[in-house]
Amino acid sequence: MDVSNAAMEPDGNELLEVLVSLTGLPQEWIIREIEQILAKTGKTPQEMTLDHLREALMVHLNSVYLEMGQLEPVE
Repeated sequence: MDVSNAAMEPDGNELLEVLVSLTGLPQEWIIREIEQILAKTGKTPQEMTLDHLREALMVHLNSVYLEMGQLEPVE
């Protein structure tokens, strides 16, 4: 396992700050959304790594996809 890049990746609050700034969305709102998305996988922003974020986003997108499949078409 190559850990040379692991030391360079932001994690925890640093990763949260980078993520929030890159979205361009209102800070309070996006932090709440990220916290809710991470909670689906039992993580908090403080313990988040890039891999945790990827996993949480996959779970979130899957649930959104399933919800959309249950909606009736708009006519």
